[in-house]
Amino acid sequence: MKTMTIDGVKYKLTPVKQTINWEEIIKGEDFDWKNRSDFVARRFPEFLDPDKFNWEDCSRSVAQFCPDKLDPNKFNWENGSRSVAQYCPNKLDPNKFNWKNDGWYIAQYCPDKLDLDKFNWENDSWYIAKYCPDKLDPDKFNWENDSRYVAKYCPDKLDPDKFNWEVHSWSVAKYCPDKLDLDKFNWENDSWSIVEHCPELLKFKPKN
Repeated sequence: MKTMTIDGVKYKLTPVKQTINWEEIIKGEDFDWKNRSDFVARRFPEFLDPDKFNWEDCSRSVAQFCPDKLDPNKFNWENGSRSVAQYCPNKLDPNKFNWKNDGWYIAQYCPDKLDLDKFNWENDSWYIAKYCPDKLDPDKFNWENDSRYVAKYCPDKLDPDKFNWEVHSWSVAKYCPDKLDLDKFNWENDSWSIVEHCPELLKFKPKN
């Protein structure tokens, strides 16, 4: 603690707290928008200047912390689409959204915004099975790779003629044995799953 002596008497000096005028700093000509845009979105969105903001790198912060400031024409949809789906789906533009990489965020956080024709069924089908099975389109679903997720999360959607029995038979025995097609089941590779989860069905195993 610093002191000051006046007329032989020592006085303690109380530090003076200085208030930073962030509005003046952010609106100043020298503010570093390239590197400090994220700070503005998180701490002082009321001072966000859409024409100076670093949308390329910091769009996701706007979606998360101040979605009312989101400019759909400046927003970086390629890298920030997932944040819109997660934090402000009401701002989602289906024509700008990055369906190829981030469509699964819609399936998880705002399935009512799903566009089944734009959704990446090849890579993200299992998210539909898990989070919004009512949206599952059997003709678009990736049965080859993701059949096991239907067995696990929405067995009522299991199509025995489309299901990949060769690879995913074990999942039916484990999660929904009542859906098991004894003629299509891969007895050679997946009998272990029958033994473990529904041994009463072993009697139907074909005899070689």
